[in-house]
Amino acid sequence: MKKIIFTPCLLFLSMSLAFAFQIDSVSFDLNDRKLTVSGPQGEILNHEFIDSLLEYEYVVDTPYFELGGSDGVVELAESKGLRSFPRRDLAVDSFPKFSFFSQEKDTIGLLFGSAGATGSDSQDVYFINTQTGVFIKLHIANMEKATWIIQDRRILGFKDYDADFSFGSHAVSWGKKARISHVTFFDNEGKLTLDQKALNDFWESEYKKVTFSAEEKKSLQEDIMSRMEYRLLGEKLVDFVYYGFKLGKQKEVYDFLNTLNPVYSQEAKFCE
Repeated sequence: MKKIIFTPCLLFLSMSLAFAFQIDSVSFDLNDRKLTVSGPQGEILNHEFIDSLLEYEYVVDTPYFELGGSDGVVELAESKGLRSFPRRDLAVDSFPKFSFFSQEKDTIGLLFGSAGATGSDSQDVYFINTQTGVFIKLHIANMEKATWIIQDRRILGFKDYDADFSFGSHAVSWGKKARISHVTFFDNEGKLTLDQKALNDFWESEYKKVTFSAEEKKSLQEDIMSRMEYRLLGEKLVDFVYYGFKLGKQKEVYDFLNTLNPVYSQEAKFCE
């Protein structure tokens, strides 16, 4: 059996998939803040930008890029696998190509990001197969990382994440972090498919990792924790709820929460 490993690379990957024909040009309009990818049969992809105090764009030359920067802005000097984006229309042959959908080096990468007044940021990354027009869109928040699924040095797919599941309100949340929501694989033609069995295996693995010591249970029961304990125990408790719900183990989850504090059960109900 061949071994599958998981390697850090992106985060908050929001999958989009399209099919078209071979592409021949990429156009970036600075005035309209619009990206257009076209082929002989016409437009394949059109991306418009949201209003933001700061917007930026880069060419991606590898799927193993890493983002760095400050104040919500990705900076070239602090990142890996990025290049400056030419501010003019370009033929596709002007972009660096790499292997992604197949072993052929026929994919180009484009990154578009924005930062807000609060320092929050997000990035949209497009990987586009120049021979088929198939592309995926990866949505990243706060320059975070996620995981490629790799076998024999080839990317087989990726894990998609839910970053919003938590107790409390959006403004005052507890236990919020990225958690696995989907597992997506490429088939032999480079098309993306969801793999429910692999996803259930990931959920089960994460669920079994969550255990609480007697001291941790006491802290949760009495709601007396240091700032560090509050963060770590919150993430662990919401891990238990999130993956338990995904696996259909609501009764098991609620039974445990009620042994700690009924308030946690009430919070969990808002998350279902």
